[in-house]
Amino acid sequence: MKLKLWMTLSIGIGLLVLNDGAYLAYDQYIRPKLNDQVVWEAQRNIAVNQIIQASDLVKMHVPRGQVEPGAITNASFIVGKMAAEPFVPHEQFIATALESNPYVLGRNEQNIALNPTWVANLPQGLRRGDRVDISLLLPQGTTAQKITDTAFIQNIATHTPILTDKLVEYVRNNGNQEVVNVGPTPNQPPQGGGLAAAENGSSVPNAVELKLPDKDWALLQQAIQDGYQLAIAYTPN
Repeated sequence: MKLKLWMTLSIGIGLLVLNDGAYLAYDQYIRPKLNDQVVWEAQRNIAVNQIIQASDLVKMHVPRGQVEPGAITNASFIVGKMAAEPFVPHEQFIATALESNPYVLGRNEQNIALNPTWVANLPQGLRRGDRVDISLLLPQGTTAQKITDTAFIQNIATHTPILTDKLVEYVRNNGNQEVVNVGPTPNQPPQGGGLAAAENGSSVPNAVELKLPDKDWALLQQAIQDGYQLAIAYTPN
């Protein structure tokens, strides 16, 4: 009889321990999975127009009630995007605060470095991330009346650019260094036109590289072959 009682007590205590252990396991490991949601948060301050890297993210489990509307749960939809709004540490990434990286080439697009001899003027304030309009200047010593077989005369006569709103990929000096804006104090890093990266120097613009669709590059090539020079106007980013 005493043996049966001992066995009953032992089994009861074992079940209690198992139940407690199961509850602890549920409370620590299972409940969060059921009640929480995975989100990705910023690890550091991220400025507007900065491209987001994998090292900028941290994975977090947060209660569902604390998940921001539009919060992104898949890191692949964040890395490589550009911040449309500033982020602070521990802020959740949401879809409306991100934009596609404008420097990624699409189908039938290429980066074109314009030869300085093709360009009549290169604005001193031009920086990476700015947008430019390109107009044509007549070949030196030529008047519009002498040109009868070109598609560009109408553009010149009406002062209409042949290309508008083209993205500046890089602005370089004559040492092939990127031109950036130097901060007003020695401790402030160089800054460019919103999207600029301070690669290796600051100086006077000598050459510009543009992101162009193939058809726009073909149009520029035709103008250059006809002897026109390119006049560049820009909108600061």
